[in-house]
Amino acid sequence: MRMAWLLLILACAGPMEISGSADARTPEAHVAHNESVQTVIQTARQKFQQALKLDYAWRVTADLISEAEKRMAAGDTQGAHDAATRALLSAEASILQAEHESRVWRERLPKTATSNVKK
Repeated sequence: MRMAWLLLILACAGPMEISGSADARTPEAHVAHNESVQTVIQTARQKFQQALKLDYAWRVTADLISEAEKRMAAGDTQGAHDAATRALLSAEASILQAEHESRVWRERLPKTATSNVKK
């Protein structure tokens, strides 16, 4: 159920607005926002590495991390933040998928008549 909610959030994740225009921000606020975006990118990268270790990494996560880094380099901090946030949600969803699959894989095995016989 948690995975379904996270996937729904990921599917609905769209551009997020920051109150006030970028021009109205003080230099200190601008630097803080840049550092915040870098933190989200780094966290997404760490979660992606965790998903890779579980063999459940999603390709879209790597693409979103790359997009976030490119947008950050181009000075588009809002676009970078949006892509990084989506990458982080994607990475977390892939980890949830790995955890879920590790619990339920046995239920997908074919049932045979002899497997239900008690000895």
